[in-house]
Amino acid sequence: YMLTHGNVQAYLTRMPALHAIIEGFGLPGAVEILFATGTAIVLYFAMRRMETGYAFAAALVCGPLFAVHAYLADCALLLPAGFLIFAATSGWIVRGAMAALMSPPVLTLLSHGFPASITIPLLMIVVLVLIVAQPQCCSLNASSGANGHCC
Repeated sequence: YMLTHGNVQAYLTRMPALHAIIEGFGLPGAVEILFATGTAIVLYFAMRRMETGYAFAAALVCGPLFAVHAYLADCALLLPAGFLIFAATSGWIVRGAMAALMSPPVLTLLSHGFPASITIPLLMIVVLVLIVAQPQCCSLNASSGANGHCC
């Protein structure tokens, strides 16, 4: 019901979710379902090769992104995700994207409405792409990675 009736929430485009992008551009709910399903499949296979903490960080980023109904408070899930990402990788690009995503100035863009508000879900998508695109992760305890981190 929530995917097909935009009047359920007065500020759908101010949510940190994929649903806000879909609603903002006036795309049908089927696009959201296809994107979420495709991402879940890609993440499933990517997470099988990742260190557990790094995979959990990816799952935490997906929380507010794929929620049909999310608010700024739901972005609290990004804090543990950020800490896990900083611990699991030395890659400055994914770290920088996650730091930007967690920063208060970026999160205040939700209050500006569409199109500024879609910055948050778009950054979540960028972080997920960067996580999946990382080379195969090694264990945090392994010595084969750079300083024991994912390569």
